[in-house]
Amino acid sequence: MTETRTLGNSLAELPPILGWLEAVLRGAGVAAAIVGELRLIAEEGLSNVIRHGYADSTRHSIEVTLKIGGGEVLLVLRDDGQPFNPLAAPAQDPHNPIVERAGGWGIHLLQSLVDRADYRREGNANVLYLIKRSE
Repeated sequence: MTETRTLGNSLAELPPILGWLEAVLRGAGVAAAIVGELRLIAEEGLSNVIRHGYADSTRHSIEVTLKIGGGEVLLVLRDDGQPFNPLAAPAQDPHNPIVERAGGWGIHLLQSLVDRADYRREGNANVLYLIKRSE
């Protein structure tokens, strides 16, 4: 099963997309704990795109695709923002003073919750593929 939705680059559009994601996952019989993790993954990925992905204030579209099957969930986030590979971002060092490690933890969290992650720049789009086992 594959479903896709689109949202604009506004944080106000995030709650309906996250509600849709949860409903689709629950409807497909995905365990509650995994649904919660996938919601957090999507929220982190999408909020980063909305907050940091665009150099202008015009409306942009972000596409969210869920593919469920074969014991895993594929979450694909596609945006037309500035080129950015979150998987190549430097990891935070928890031993640094707290003022030096204020940001950047979301990407680490996202990576720690998925089983596989891949980034590609496809044309003018950032495409982040996130795979989580659902069984």
